Amino acid sequence: MVFSPLKNPPPTPLFDKELLRWTLNVLRTYGIRPRKKFSQNFVVCSRLVRDVIDHTRVLSKGPIMEIGTGIGTISYYLSKYFKPTIHVEIDERLGEIASKFINRPGILIIGDALDLLWNTDTIVSNTPYHISSSILVKASKSDHVKTAILVLQKDVVERLCASPGTPEYGRITVLVRLVFELEPGPVYPPSCFYPRPDVSSQLLVMRRTRDFSELPPCIEEVSRRLFITRRKKARKVICRELGLCSESLFGRLGIDDKTRIYQLTPEQIEELARVWRDSC
Repeated sequence: MVFSPLKNPPPTPLFDKELLRWTLNVLRTYGIRPRKKFSQNFVVCSRLVRDVIDHTRVLSKGPIMEIGTGIGTISYYLSKYFKPTIHVEIDERLGEIASKFINRPGILIIGDALDLLWNTDTIVSNTPYHISSSILVKASKSDHVKTAILVLQKDVVERLCASPGTPEYGRITVLVRLVFELEPGPVYPPSCFYPRPDVSSQLLVMRRTRDFSELPPCIEEVSRRLFITRRKKARKVICRELGLCSESLFGRLGIDDKTRIYQLTPEQIEELARVWRDSC
């Protein structure tokens, strides 16, 4: 039987060798060379696909949006088992291929997901590395999104899950943790993708605990100002950058003379943003 990528979806049941062979056949047939500027590393790991689908089955309670279809490997299974689904791909070449494997009534949008309104209950993504921070921020700010199931660089997951006072803890940690509960999942080596990236990836499940609209509107500006000098003493930076120099405020928040910016908890930074907003 002659292989025809127009007719053959990703193999079922999934096995790594068959999935890799299918991926290479599709890329070869359509003359696709992965574009580094779009962080195009295609999933060739059956366990990764199963993990994404299994978590989506347990957690999703409404419409699903996939960010970055690639050649449709995960898109096929999402649109097969869940309805409705929306699939977004910025590269028209890949979108044309993925459209062959998206089951109706799933729809494909060719464009930049960051330019769209995210009005779905769940987002799923083998996240393009170069826009992972932008996706995390937009997901946090999109109150409709209740759950995110993302495959990210392992070091990004470590930063998001980092505790205050650790080297990995930063501004993105604060913004995400104020609205999401995080559950890190399995780690996937570079061999799970084609072409192989330089680093390992990890599954991350994010469950919304509150709406971003409940936070002070200035939370992004406050966290940006503070983390520019993350290792400086917190009192001096807060006084200089926010004009908040009240000893009673510092006492109430438990910020002493030795506290550094990167030791402030998300809750402390939220309260600083509220006080700064009210003082303006």
